[in-house]
Amino acid sequence: MMASTTISICVAILLLLIFAPSNSSCRTTMNSGDTLITSDSLVLGFCGFTMQSDCNLVLYVLGRSVWDTKSYGRGDRCQLELTRNGQLVISNNGVSVWKNSFQGEDDNYVLKLQEDGNVVIFNSNENGVWFTNTSVSCS
Repeated sequence: MMASTTISICVAILLLLIFAPSNSSCRTTMNSGDTLITSDSLVLGFCGFTMQSDCNLVLYVLGRSVWDTKSYGRGDRCQLELTRNGQLVISNNGVSVWKNSFQGEDDNYVLKLQEDGNVVIFNSNENGVWFTNTSVSCS
């Protein structure tokens, strides 16, 4: 009887581990050349860095906007790209509607949505070159 109960518990735990939702499918980073299309997001805990259908790029915490590009209303097929020179560019049908202030040398940049709610672009030396300067808890 005891062995049967133990086996049942082990099987239940194994099934939970196999079929439980995982955060591993959520992106928290972008590399040079990556894009976010309309309604795409980087997600970490309670934070979402979202390319909206109105061309506005918004950082949300618990559904509340804490930072945005103020590029709303500039199109309806927008996408965000992290370029090889570390610049974030929002374009609508190939026309640029917003760019961040940083533009560096060609490199392998990485944009990260961090636990502290700051979105940072790092160069290949892991130096931060651009920040949203937001400080909120994503967990």
